[in-house]
Amino acid sequence: MLNIICKKKFKKPVKIKNIKINQKLFFQILITKKIHESFQKISGDDSPIHTDIKFCKKNGYDKKLGYGFLIHFILSQIYGKFFPGGNELCLSQTGIFKSPFYINDVLEIVLKVVHKNNDNQIININTVFFRKKNIKIFEGSAVLKLSLR
Repeated sequence: MLNIICKKKFKKPVKIKNIKINQKLFFQILITKKIHESFQKISGDDSPIHTDIKFCKKNGYDKKLGYGFLIHFILSQIYGKFFPGGNELCLSQTGIFKSPFYINDVLEIVLKVVHKNNDNQIININTVFFRKKNIKIFEGSAVLKLSLR
């Protein structure tokens, strides 16, 4: 399991009536070597940009690059465990990789609710990931359908 830190505690699952437009949520995760290697095993991606330091250095990187699609694993856990917390179905998740991240980087994650439809139980969230010194590494958006129960 990923060790994601949520900077706010709230009752979950969150009901749509308790979700506010422009509401922001903040999370943090340390990308450990264990997380990196576990993702490699799960994904089967053993490309040298993630596994071979000599290859990375030849291509202008001082360290092995973190797996970009690990971000989607992190978002899956955030949506299911923290916000909205297990009462949603992810209808869409888009994203643009802006900059690489590396093993031992601490990633800061900001979610912002930008739209909600009470009748259809749907929320739209913007997602942004940063690494040290506020370097943006990922920018995306999600559409989540909350349970009617």
